[in-house]
Amino acid sequence: MALTMRKELDSVSQKVTKIQAENGTEGFSKCFTIQSDFIAFKGHFPDYPILPGIVQILMAEMTISEAMQADYAIQEVKQAKFLKPIEPDHDISVKVFCAKENTWDCEIHTDFEDVAARFRLHCELIK
Repeated sequence: MALTMRKELDSVSQKVTKIQAENGTEGFSKCFTIQSDFIAFKGHFPDYPILPGIVQILMAEMTISEAMQADYAIQEVKQAKFLKPIEPDHDISVKVFCAKENTWDCEIHTDFEDVAARFRLHCELIK
């Protein structure tokens, strides 16, 4: 299932770009456009589809891996706050900033403005 999800996310995403936070911290951003037929909406929830939190976390991990040009695996998720449900047919921007070695502060934005989620990922390089 995870491989299928990755392939689907790859097909609806753009390339990673370098960004700078208001405080001057450099980071990376990746944009996704997820339509209502996206696999993760099936069953989550049938009458009110929202993007599962685990998919948002996977999007951040994919952004980190592409930005660093290496494969990373999530070891730990901390301080996760899902602030706003993400419904189908919205543009999603994933922003990641390196907090310290292998630790990333992540934000998920809908329509490139509203913060839908914030969390910290600890990732390890897959050798």
